Amino acid sequence: GSVEVMCQTAQALAQQHQLSFRLDDHRSRPPTDTEATTIKRPTTATKLAIDIVASPRPGVAAALNQGLQLCLAPFVARMDADDICAPGRFLSQLQVLMFNPQLRVVGTQSILFRQQQEGPNNDDPSPMTISAAYAPRNNETILSTNELPFFHHDILSLASDRNNEEEDETQLWARTCLPPTDPGLTAWAMLFSCCLSHPSVMFRHDDENAIHYNESSQYAEDYELWLRMTSEDAQSATSLPRIGLWHRKHRISRQRRQRSENQRDESIDLAREAMGRILKETAPVDQEAVRVLLHCSSQDPDGTVSLSVLDRSASLLWSLMTQFLARNYSLTHEEKELVRLDAKERLGELATRVAVEHGSLVNKSIAWQLWCKECPERGLDQLTLLTSCSREPLVRSTSLRRNFRCA
Repeated sequence: GSVEVMCQTAQALAQQHQLSFRLDDHRSRPPTDTEATTIKRPTTATKLAIDIVASPRPGVAAALNQGLQLCLAPFVARMDADDICAPGRFLSQLQVLMFNPQLRVVGTQSILFRQQQEGPNNDDPSPMTISAAYAPRNNETILSTNELPFFHHDILSLASDRNNEEEDETQLWARTCLPPTDPGLTAWAMLFSCCLSHPSVMFRHDDENAIHYNESSQYAEDYELWLRMTSEDAQSATSLPRIGLWHRKHRISRQRRQRSENQRDESIDLAREAMGRILKETAPVDQEAVRVLLHCSSQDPDGTVSLSVLDRSASLLWSLMTQFLARNYSLTHEEKELVRLDAKERLGELATRVAVEHGSLVNKSIAWQLWCKECPERGLDQLTLLTSCSREPLVRSTSLRRNFRCA
């Protein structure tokens, strides 16, 4: 983001508190004379002091490391330049970190949004139009507006408000981002996606909890850090069950699309490495199975994934769950149950794909057999799938009949 936007963000945050900011520009260049004047301009009303420092090396990770090196406070909060911070976010995160010494990083729930004038994009799933009553009137006031909804009941009321509003150019497109709120479940879910919103986090910053981004990770530096951190301690990261950030998303350009593809490929490699550490395997983890578990599978021309890949994915998933719980035996009983429940749901997704895409071969599927064995309480769901998707009118499955009788 531009220096001007960063200054507007800092000004908005300083309206309620006496804060000092140090801003880091990852473009690896010193500020221009105009930018320097903007930064050093006195702001006695908010008592705002800002330093801007050029990154010594190109890249986001290098800029983040530079900023961390210059930070002197024991707690550091992140936010992208053009995002909107919810009232009370920092105080909530600070209290959680102070009263939970085992935690190293705390994020929040987020709302991903884009101004309507950028135009809805087909690559953005399920956009929602937010009522103009909550939208800022121009780009200059969006960073200081106090009218955006940050609470659950306010967000739920947006759909009904929209029916009474005429659409205009100030409206926003948005959808929610709701990461897990239990540390153990966060560490488990991190194996399959980056489930900690990077712009929303606050983390400890001291000698015992030094944060350092891997600068060799060009596109997924945050995911690499979270995987490394949760691999060392499965109870080190979590998110608060409150909206702390409006995270601005921009229209997908050709350059952004390419970066997104590079980020996806790098994330798959990082997840494979993390899974290998849990399984204690020297050989690389099955790439195709990992892609399926991360919902990035390469499909056949007809849109299906081969039965062999789905079966290998199910076996990998269940081995990961078993080894993860054995490795992190100190997790609470509730966290362990949440991990088991999540693994069963993921296994059910794989088995469902087997039934839908390979119905006639379902009885030969390892994924299906594993689901029937580990989830007997889902016997009715299994029977419904088979009768709906199988080409045979009645599938003779011993495990299914046993599960159905239990159900």
